[in-house]
Amino acid sequence: MNEEEDKIKRNYLKEYLKVAPVALAIVRALECRHLSELEFKHPMLDIGCGNGLFASIFFEEQIEQGLDISPTEAASAKKTGIYKNIMVANALNIPFEDESFTTVFSNCVLEHIPQIDDVLKEISRVLKKDGKLIFTVPSDTYAEQLFYSSFFKKIGLGKIGDFYSRKINSFCRHYNLYSPSIWEKKLEMAGLKLVSNKRYLSPNATKVHDIMLVFSVFSLINKKLFKRMILFRRFRRLIVVPILFSIFKRFYESDSENGSSLLIVAIKKGR
Repeated sequence: MNEEEDKIKRNYLKEYLKVAPVALAIVRALECRHLSELEFKHPMLDIGCGNGLFASIFFEEQIEQGLDISPTEAASAKKTGIYKNIMVANALNIPFEDESFTTVFSNCVLEHIPQIDDVLKEISRVLKKDGKLIFTVPSDTYAEQLFYSSFFKKIGLGKIGDFYSRKINSFCRHYNLYSPSIWEKKLEMAGLKLVSNKRYLSPNATKVHDIMLVFSVFSLINKKLFKRMILFRRFRRLIVVPILFSIFKRFYESDSENGSSLLIVAIKKGR
């Protein structure tokens, strides 16, 4: 079995449930599953690498460069060993020469950056000719597919539903929730051509994600106090994960053409 076949057959949901709360595990596992269908050519830059958890689960070999704005997160990412190099920097000013990377990857990061147009231009600058930008983001339909947003609207309390959506987007610092057509225009302005877009995280999976968000609070507290989201990992792996997997696997295994998130691939146009 080659590396690509192995990626496709891996059960990312089980792997993520060992180390993350359900709300996060469902989303990240789906991202892994769909990203596993793509080719990632080296050298590679991971923008907004965070603590390196996603890359350490998804990638089978080292990535040349990780970049994050947080020194704390970058230090954690370094400990995973998945990156050859880690740098603390702002994506508005990527500290590399023109055409340094064949692939730039960013997982659920670009939606958090207010100056997205400037960042896309920086990404284009450091990409080699015909190099690819591969990224995932929540889309324009994310807020409306949340459980509580849709629930309140169904019972005639649309204003409360809209209020909930705004609060979630504010809490998550979502600045760029766009449709594929808007992303295509923004990429074009940066010298990048959208070559594919795929929706994931079905409406039902989005609702489950929303319902389970409240339980993620405990994981955030754990991360703050103990530097990890999940405590008692052996107990969780042996007892809790099999139970959680049996409950939530159908949301991981199902696909949807109207999912609330996007996987986008763009290529740097030749001059």
